[in-house]
Amino acid sequence: MFVSLNVYISNNESFETVLPIRIKSIHNRIIELASYKEASLSSGYDFFPLLKKLVNVAYSDSHYFIYLETYSSELVEELLQKESLHYTIYHEGENTKIFKVRIQRIRDLEIIYPALTVSGLDSLFTLVVHELDDGKMLNKLEVSITDEMQKPAFTFHYDLQGIFILGTDEWLDSRYIKNNLLSDSEIIDELTIKL
Repeated sequence: MFVSLNVYISNNESFETVLPIRIKSIHNRIIELASYKEASLSSGYDFFPLLKKLVNVAYSDSHYFIYLETYSSELVEELLQKESLHYTIYHEGENTKIFKVRIQRIRDLEIIYPALTVSGLDSLFTLVVHELDDGKMLNKLEVSITDEMQKPAFTFHYDLQGIFILGTDEWLDSRYIKNNLLSDSEIIDELTIKL
């Protein structure tokens, strides 16, 4: 896997310019990863292996939830029912719905991933969160990052340009990410970006 790693640092702890979701954070940094099919930043993104690796390392065999906002709620609901995935409607907007989908095994992630990527491409609300942190992190449509988080959460950059790691402690440390998540990947770009 070929990966770029960006560390975003914000003086006012706001990441609105890069994230389509509202975040309230006690930290001034977040890490973004993007993966590519080839050793080129212009070769096209390849996100499923990266997301799979992130959830496998962060959540092991635990359950987690995916929140995805979509304009195609009927198609998504049909897919979830057909595949017998447990879900609820978390929020209804004017033209969209946010589904909260319980993920219990990697096959569930494979099933829901196409809808998740469409949500990311449309710059809508997407969030992957561990079941232990689910009730603590969300206040309506605002995500709170606090030291009480037990596991990181993940969301997409605008237009699916990367996956952001929303976490604390070692999950804010690029050295930890490189040594524990990306040790078998080739890092083809690494930047620190001040907002």
